[in-house]
Amino acid sequence: NDRLDKMIYYVLQFAEEFLSTKNIALDVSVPDDITATFVPSKIRHQIFLVIKEGMNNIVKHSKATKVDITISTDKTMIRIKVSDNGVGMIRNEQDQFQYGIASMKKRIEALKGIFTIVSREHAGTDLLISVDLSAAV
Repeated sequence: NDRLDKMIYYVLQFAEEFLSTKNIALDVSVPDDITATFVPSKIRHQIFLVIKEGMNNIVKHSKATKVDITISTDKTMIRIKVSDNGVGMIRNEQDQFQYGIASMKKRIEALKGIFTIVSREHAGTDLLISVDLSAAV
């Protein structure tokens, strides 16, 4: 389970099972030709924890009915976009999310990656992760 293809499968399986218990639809877009690139356990674990936190936030706060996960890879780079169709982060309520967001950002930056959240009030949120697997070791 230390390969990129296996990591992606594991993350998607978790998301599908987790969201289905809350009746939230999941749409996934993943390349057909994911390489069997080795991914160290630290990287796999940190990416998984960020996705898990994102899923928890969607279930607890977003009121979403649908989540889209788009994953792209090229050579050693992985990009993950998790989008929901929920209420977004309403400005006067954003403080409640700051600790979780800071934690997710810190995890990805520790991998020398980029973490971004784009939220549109009453129109959903996008969580964007980009990690160069060769630089993250």
